[in-house]
Amino acid sequence: MNNLFHGDAKRDFWVWIDPQNAISHWNISGTGSISSIIYLGERKDNLMFLPNPDFAGEVSMFQIGLLRHYQAEYNFEIGRRRFFHQYPSRLDAIFLLETEEEAILYQESHFNHVGSRILKKVYTMGSYISSIHDSAWVDFCRLPHSIDGTN
Repeated sequence: MNNLFHGDAKRDFWVWIDPQNAISHWNISGTGSISSIIYLGERKDNLMFLPNPDFAGEVSMFQIGLLRHYQAEYNFEIGRRRFFHQYPSRLDAIFLLETEEEAILYQESHFNHVGSRILKKVYTMGSYISSIHDSAWVDFCRLPHSIDGTN
């Protein structure tokens, strides 16, 4: 399955937007658009926090709760860089759905994430790179059993 797309022809998508989020609100009302990160020049590392290779302590339940989602994203990004560098990074992507039907299915299976967000139809402007992935992998990797504390 070819799930990587490059282009500049207009494409329509659907996105769940949180109008209470200050950045989303500004993008919608101030600029009338949303955008992903645009790199001009050499790309820098976009992992905000790096694991401590010298960590020798115990991990509390509080720490596990804080780190579970980040650890999944960290692992996805390390794997993407190593094996799929041509794909866009999740860390600077906009999560779009191809059809309104897919957006509704996502809402039904991720009700807590969608919450009070509003569904908007959006379209691309200019050059883009996109890829299609099954979000169930993200859900699975964020489950409590997915972190064992050893590397």
